[in-house]
Amino acid sequence: MKKIIINIIGLSLFVLNTTFSSELDRKLDALSIPSDKITPLLSKENLVSVTGRYSSLTKRTEFTLKGAHNFSSDSHLETGQVGVSLRRHLNSRWSLGVAYTEYQKTF
Repeated sequence: MKKIIINIIGLSLFVLNTTFSSELDRKLDALSIPSDKITPLLSKENLVSVTGRYSSLTKRTEFTLKGAHNFSSDSHLETGQVGVSLRRHLNSRWSLGVAYTEYQKTF
């Protein structure tokens, strides 16, 4: 008698499992997007980067001033930063530069 009950319970669990998994598969299939509705992630076309500028950087000089300060009212530490940088463009791909930055901290 115990074998019959165990077999019935095992068979019912198997049927419930296959029913649940097929229902879950059906729900997941309903969520999928048809392949003709989306663009492929990897295109077979070549991508081209355009780096043309309205004005050339050749033989130009850049000068930058930098500054920062901590303005929080309840801070036990005040920090500040001052800096300058100079960059000379040799052509559109190469440049030489010099930068200096100084940090101040006061308690």
